[in-house]
Amino acid sequence: MEFVSILFCFAVGLGMLLKPRTVWKLDQAWKSKGGEPTQLYLKVTRVMGGGLMLLSLIMLVVFARV
Repeated sequence: MEFVSILFCFAVGLGMLLKPRTVWKLDQAWKSKGGEPTQLYLKVTRVMGGGLMLLSLIMLVVFARV
């Protein structure tokens, strides 16, 4: 079960890294009409996506040893 959770986290991180505008649409677009994400939001989303992917890989290594 841990492997499925780790794979899900990795996939979400990859989506955040590659498609931050889609993440914004899913998360924030309903709050405003015709708005666009800021450059800061896009950059932070990409960084968080990369961090989530890195964390997923670390968790995979840790759980593989157990």
